[in-house]
Amino acid sequence: MAGDWIKVEKTTCRKPEVLHVAHTLNIHPDHALGLCIRFWCWCDDQLADSKCKVTPSVLNSSLGQSGFSEAMIEVGWLSESDGL
Repeated sequence: MAGDWIKVEKTTCRKPEVLHVAHTLNIHPDHALGLCIRFWCWCDDQLADSKCKVTPSVLNSSLGQSGFSEAMIEVGWLSESDGL
């Protein structure tokens, strides 16, 4: 665990993955970046072994954005196996 902070590189907002998530969800890239950061914070708090039993729809609901999990799977930043 990183403690109370998450390192975000200055180039993260322009990464192709963030831009793809934004395009897929039809949202502004800044919104996509914010969702990614909220997701990474959630992961840091909830995951001990990089695995959890949460479905994509539950994760989407908790972040308030339908399709987010699927977009993250498309860019390779999330994988699904018997749930997330």
